[in-house]
Amino acid sequence: QGIEKPDNNDLKIPYPEFSDLDGVEWAQNAITRLAEKGIVEGKGDYKFCPNDYVSRAELTKMIVAAFEFKAENDKRNEFNDVPDWAKEYVDIAYSNGIIKGYDDYNFGSNDGIIRQDLVTIVYRAAVAAGIDFSTVGSSLFADDSDFSDYAREAIIKLFNAGIISGKGDGIFAPYDGATRAEAAKIVYNVITY
Repeated sequence: QGIEKPDNNDLKIPYPEFSDLDGVEWAQNAITRLAEKGIVEGKGDYKFCPNDYVSRAELTKMIVAAFEFKAENDKRNEFNDVPDWAKEYVDIAYSNGIIKGYDDYNFGSNDGIIRQDLVTIVYRAAVAAGIDFSTVGSSLFADDSDFSDYAREAIIKLFNAGIISGKGDGIFAPYDGATRAEAAKIVYNVITY
């Protein structure tokens, strides 16, 4: 698994280059490579909107496209709030055990993802794709007592594998919203791991 690295510097990019990636230099390569593969898209007018929060539906589409998942069985989601454009992706991710919804049959398609949920979903996708993060270690984050139990293993393993980092000052900030740039960077780091 991984993204092919082009050998030709004159490669024609099949999408308009984004004009708003200044300030997110740390994610520019990831965003560009994922866009070349059709894994991420802009929001029109040559904008990627890297600092917008990534929605649950957007992340699900990104994950399914990045890992090229197919439906594992006939199990379909029963969520009543998934827009038409996302239904296939949500079905595939749900059938692979990568995503879960809320207790009231809602997926929260338009809800922003918090950082610990982003990492948990990406970790589940990586495990489902057969990527092994056998690195053992503990969290070095000062706020690790704030991690939810369901997210702890994912955060620690992806941190120790060098896939994720914190937000500075030794914190991970698990409840902060995750941006589109952060999501692209983490997904790219995993599929090129």
